[in-house]
Amino acid sequence: MDPRKIGAFIAACRKEKGFTQGALASLLGVTDKAVSRWETGRGLPDITMLPCLSTALDVSVSELLAGVRIEKENVPQAAEQLLVNALSEKQRIVRGVVSSCIALLVVLLFALFCSYGPAVFQRGNPLPYLRAMATLNRKQPFAEVPQRSGEYISLLGEAAEAAVLMHIEAEYDAVACDQHGRAFVFKRGEMRFYVMTEVYWGRFRVWVIPPTPTAEAAADTEE
Repeated sequence: MDPRKIGAFIAACRKEKGFTQGALASLLGVTDKAVSRWETGRGLPDITMLPCLSTALDVSVSELLAGVRIEKENVPQAAEQLLVNALSEKQRIVRGVVSSCIALLVVLLFALFCSYGPAVFQRGNPLPYLRAMATLNRKQPFAEVPQRSGEYISLLGEAAEAAVLMHIEAEYDAVACDQHGRAFVFKRGEMRFYVMTEVYWGRFRVWVIPPTPTAEAAADTEE
């Protein structure tokens, strides 16, 4: 559809009927500025307005959309062409929206990479961590990282740290007994094991729990 062609057709039909823009606007229940926008091609009538507008101007809806008078014998072909034009316009709009969304996604990903740099892939594939991070809040300050055996991620802060330590103690029947830098030492009977931690993206902490030492491995360590 050509807005300028349709606008010129509306203006010509209005003048043929002897209406001013204000008079036509009153008939349709719109402002004269709306009629002016239609006639100058700066806008199109709402689809719900077309039947009333066609009646007021004594033309068909097909003629309004085509922007020309249509002979009766040419109505089927004109209607078919209007349908083709409408579908083409819809496809063009959809392609434009999809292209815009893809461009926006690329820009967002680029901005994310520029902001965090190598931190995005600090621990390889970030998707499992993102899924776990999405569940974190004050009531649930930590979560198990999917597809990463023995790994948890938590918020930073003493409350989240205490919650993770309590969970590990209960889960592994162990007691947190010491801390060396980023490593927490747990004791279970005569065995000790270390849980390594790492700050992730500057806002989270990853906890890596090794396979629980066996009694035989503990004996070898003591020797």
